[in-house]
Amino acid sequence: MSNRGRNLRLLSNLPLPNRWEWKGESWETLRSNDFTLAEIRSADLLVVNGSVNALTKIALFGLVIPDSKKPTVAVDLVLRKPRNSVKAFMLRAVLNRVDHFIHYFRDIEGYQRFWGIGPERSEYVPFKPNLRYRYTPKNTLGEYVLCFGESMRDFANYLMAMTELEIPGAITEWAVTLLKREGITIPIPKNVQVLQDNRTQEAMINILEGAKIVAIPMKPENINASGISIYLNAMLLGKPVVLTEGPGVSDLLTEGQALIVPPGDHHALGNAVKLLWNDPELSAKYAETGRRYAESLGGEPELHDRIRDAAMNWYYKDRVA
Repeated sequence: MSNRGRNLRLLSNLPLPNRWEWKGESWETLRSNDFTLAEIRSADLLVVNGSVNALTKIALFGLVIPDSKKPTVAVDLVLRKPRNSVKAFMLRAVLNRVDHFIHYFRDIEGYQRFWGIGPERSEYVPFKPNLRYRYTPKNTLGEYVLCFGESMRDFANYLMAMTELEIPGAITEWAVTLLKREGITIPIPKNVQVLQDNRTQEAMINILEGAKIVAIPMKPENINASGISIYLNAMLLGKPVVLTEGPGVSDLLTEGQALIVPPGDHHALGNAVKLLWNDPELSAKYAETGRRYAESLGGEPELHDRIRDAAMNWYYKDRVA
């Protein structure tokens, strides 16, 4: 039976397009960070970005109040390997109530193994460099090998690699804090400076612009695309990057876009850094290829269109409009 002419509502905490037509039907976005019962009841589709709390609330509403159960899409849900079996059981119960997941990476093996999120409920959507349209790169040469970011970074691996190199490196004060918090006592080599970082966009730009190479080693237990935001920004700024293989890296990038090394192998990391540092022509090739890739992804408007389109395609997949 055709439903043409309906006016439908998508409820989301993302700034998705305001209005659009899809398969002859009119859609509008209702924006919310709270996902109240009244808001959920008024919507035809829920698109939740990165909020386990919101998904938990939606799941509870759906269990207690049956008419509040609405098709639900979770976007960019950052999950780790479970450590607490009770919490993991409860979270998995919530995730089982989600109809569809949009990821910024293709390799979902860890999500399927630990959280039951398999390919039948998953879809890949390309991410974007956060600095696109917000900043014009200066194409500075840079003077250090930067290890930047926080989530799932293997700073110990980076420090061990830099200990064996006579190349200037840099980490931020937040990296030092994280090392202490994790009880890692590896001394910071004399060739690695500690940069101040107030976590503003301006600070991030200055830190990235000062880098000649950006190295982002991830912990071997990483199961998602942690690190993708920083490496895409680095690429956009024309910096060659060294990354460890895993979700969000080896499942997305092609040869020439980044030097990819095994996780937990500081010798491989150091050799890759040394190769780029000592070969300006090769470094420039990786920088240019990476820059073109980052630019091809667009910015927030393009990403939000991709998410909207993916949600719409899924919503109508088994429905007759």
